[in-house]
Amino acid sequence: EAVAEDFEAELEDSFADILGNIFGVDADEDDSYFDDDMVMCDNGEMVYEWQLNNGNEDCSDGSDEMDFYLRGEMNEDWQSGDHYYGFSGQMNTDVFGFETSPTIMCEYNGMYQEMTIDDVNDGWDDCDDGSDEFDNAQTTTYTCHDGMDISFELVNDGSSDCADGSDEPADNLGHWFMCENYDQIPWQYVNDGVANCEDGGDEHDPNDPQTYYCDEYTTTISFELLNDGAVDCNDGSDEGEAIFFMMDAYINDGDGNVVMAVQDLMLCADWGCDITVGDDGGSQYVYYTSAVMAPSTYGGMEMCAGGHISEADDTLLVEATEMCNEAWNGPEVWSTHVYLEGDNQLRIVSEAGHGDYDDVTMSWQLMDVTDGANDMVTTGFEEWADESTVYSEEIVDVSGPGEYCLEVHLTQAGQSEPFDSQSECIEFEEAREPSDELMTIGEALAESGLGDVLQAFGENIGATFEDVAENEVPEFPYVDGMWAPLWSDEQATIVGVGVYAWDEDENGYILAGPTTTGYSEDRPMTFASIRYITGAPAQAAQQEMADFSDLEDIVDVEDHDLGELSQVLEDAGADTSDLGFDDSASTGGDDTAEETDEPETAEEAAEDSGLLPFVSPLTVIALIGLAAVAGNRRTENE
Repeated sequence: EAVAEDFEAELEDSFADILGNIFGVDADEDDSYFDDDMVMCDNGEMVYEWQLNNGNEDCSDGSDEMDFYLRGEMNEDWQSGDHYYGFSGQMNTDVFGFETSPTIMCEYNGMYQEMTIDDVNDGWDDCDDGSDEFDNAQTTTYTCHDGMDISFELVNDGSSDCADGSDEPADNLGHWFMCENYDQIPWQYVNDGVANCEDGGDEHDPNDPQTYYCDEYTTTISFELLNDGAVDCNDGSDEGEAIFFMMDAYINDGDGNVVMAVQDLMLCADWGCDITVGDDGGSQYVYYTSAVMAPSTYGGMEMCAGGHISEADDTLLVEATEMCNEAWNGPEVWSTHVYLEGDNQLRIVSEAGHGDYDDVTMSWQLMDVTDGANDMVTTGFEEWADESTVYSEEIVDVSGPGEYCLEVHLTQAGQSEPFDSQSECIEFEEAREPSDELMTIGEALAESGLGDVLQAFGENIGATFEDVAENEVPEFPYVDGMWAPLWSDEQATIVGVGVYAWDEDENGYILAGPTTTGYSEDRPMTFASIRYITGAPAQAAQQEMADFSDLEDIVDVEDHDLGELSQVLEDAGADTSDLGFDDSASTGGDDTAEETDEPETAEEAAEDSGLLPFVSPLTVIALIGLAAVAGNRRTENE
């Protein structure tokens, strides 16, 4: 069984090499490891085209991902069901220069790892043993990055107690102003002469004086003093700057017609911005939905999106190269299948999804396209209602063998043309009956004693291998092997087999077959002959077979008419004159018939008669056996 499995595994690779040698076809040209839709990374690796800019670094050097890109979308409002233009994409947030927060080490979820001090003394046990909380009395001292020790209670308390500030998280937010409606605006916008809060509460009104509380509500100052460039509160909270960036983006229809454009989108590491990003660096996902309504018609639309990000002072940081893609609105045809169910019957399957729609119809039609025809076999439809998917399956009677195509369409209410379609075709023929010649050979073989012989051979070789397994054998010196049929251009057929093996040093050896360039006959291990492996009974049978001179010595031919078999072999180009057939069995003509100058080659015979249909493995064994008898007789004559 192990030998059979190895042989099967090697067979496909060996045949690919053989076909290449015979017909000059490189297997890689037909089934290349690198498909047409693959692209090369900067380091020479290959990835699929769809893996470009998908948010994952599929190239080990990350060259498949751009630092910043956007894809146009049509996003549905779950409340109204309307669709609006928007975009999603990836950006490398390292360009923002965010600082990294200090960390502590502890066991978290069973693993010893780093944890930023944002989670220290926050009232939650993030470490398994609670050592991130001072109140648990697990940790009492914190060592600053400059080597100074402070009480663990002071870590993440909002005030820097380490000289280098390493006891507090990195501040990547800056100072923001909270409006009355809880919108947040950068502190720079306070008292800048422009009302940024909805109620104008970010600007000083001389007619309605306001006060500002600071120093933990112990100090009150006039609102007019905020953001005036001078620190008036002890904690400095009346002055400051928020950390944010500005982003412009657009979408066009592929022909340059702009369908959405947004300016001055605020991007920061806080939830109050139009676009929020994390401050832990690296590539991050971003998305945005505009207030621009998209078309209500279903189907695909080409969208090309681009944009750029700048500092708050308009200094350009990064620009997204325009990238185009197809955005889809509405359901899609998922699957279309046609199966041969039985005699002149087809099973047709259609499915579409996904989403709740009440204005879509899935229709299908099975067409007979045999020999250029275009005849309707059956048609049907299914309304989309109260389901996220629509499915249809039925068995259809057809007139007979031929080619049939199933077409499936999705059509929106009020539209005459489908917005999505799929089709699948199938072609089938009538089953072919085995030829009379092959039936004759098969019946004769079935009535012979070949089965008993093979069974006895199998039992004998099994017992022999069990005996071999009980004895110590030398270490097997080969690590790989290959078999190769030997092709004859003159005879246009395979005339033999070569078996080759390699050792761990990649030295090649000939195990069986003719002398071959590049392979040595000085083998490190000589295999036992078939006589040794199969035992004395098989050796005796082999010697007995060597004395046979006629077919009747091998099988009982008295009960068989060999005339048809002889004719089949002669039609295939075989010389049956020395196979032991009776003269009366020969149908090759009388003795006075004119002989041809040379026998017909196997290639010519195959071209004249065509390939015989396959009946069963028994037939194959019969043909191989007859070929072996003919070959043995030819060898003895030579």
